[in-house]
Amino acid sequence: MKVRASLRSLKDKPGSIVVRRPGQDVRHQQAESALEGTAGLMAVPKRKLSRSRTRRRRAQWTASAPELVPVRSPSGETVHVPARLATAVRRGLI
Repeated sequence: MKVRASLRSLKDKPGSIVVRRPGQDVRHQQAESALEGTAGLMAVPKRKLSRSRTRRRRAQWTASAPELVPVRSPSGETVHVPARLATAVRRGLI
């Protein structure tokens, strides 16, 4: 008797124990979390990365030189520039 009374009092509180009744699905009885609908949850590391692991990861990244393309400028000279700047050089903006 005391157990049922305590379960009834817990059932009304948000995020509390869900009592399953016969013939009902438990999923519809659970309260929605505050963060669930508003923001997507993202992965969080369990531990802090050590300096050596952080530096080892950062050391793998290397910058590569852009591929240069020959472009004729409005003044008539041929210049080698990155492909993303080719139209700007042709128009005389650079």
